Amino acid sequence: MQEPRKKGILHTVDSMNSLTTDSIVQRIIKNRLLFEARNQKKEAKEMAVIQAMKRLEEEKGKERAQAVL
Repeated sequence: MQEPRKKGILHTVDSMNSLTTDSIVQRIIKNRLLFEARNQKKEAKEMAVIQAMKRLEEEKGKERAQAVL
């Protein structure tokens, strides 16, 4: 870089890009938090379905036991 500067032919060009390391890190953190929140909701729904299925299975088992009697 020194030689082009000496000759006066070095031209710096502004990239017009607003991305910085800090902005990228902030986006990653924000997206991670959104991802975790979304997955917590999904997990809660899945657990509710599993519990409902267990309750149904228990009720069916009781009905079968009563039918046998």
